Amino acid sequence: MEYAMDDAEFAEWSELNQKTEDDDTYYDWISKLNIGNTWKDRLRSIVTVVKRIGTTTLNIGKIVLNILKEILRNFPQMTLGILIGLVFGALISCIPFIGQFLAPLLTPFVVLALGLLGFVGDVTNYISGRTQFRDVIDKAFESVGDGSAFRDALSRLMRGIQF
Repeated sequence: MEYAMDDAEFAEWSELNQKTEDDDTYYDWISKLNIGNTWKDRLRSIVTVVKRIGTTTLNIGKIVLNILKEILRNFPQMTLGILIGLVFGALISCIPFIGQFLAPLLTPFVVLALGLLGFVGDVTNYISGRTQFRDVIDKAFESVGDGSAFRDALSRLMRGIQF
């Protein structure tokens, strides 16, 4: 699959690429996570994903992990809402006979509703200055980069959206 990238897009990817740390930093962060070994192995395999564009090598896996870290750090309640919505979707699919028909219809709505509810909670906490969730998440992710390039790109995107 071919994809043409203009200079501005390539500059953004290069900036994100420069913010990545060395492999050991990501491996240390992954080993500290309180998740199963299968998930840790999957995250470790993401670290090594690279894409060569001309003479530049982009560390796509590390960029994805930095973005994931930033989303988890900046929107913890939204992330929790989405995960709970996915669990509800799995439970809906377990209902005998009608679950297989209801799950594809209801799961996206439940995930969206709980994700939005969490997002509203995150925004409310941010506006009111309550940062207890963010402080905990910052401690968990302090070993992997600062994510400022992603934060800048997200703020440019949000300014472009008309509410």
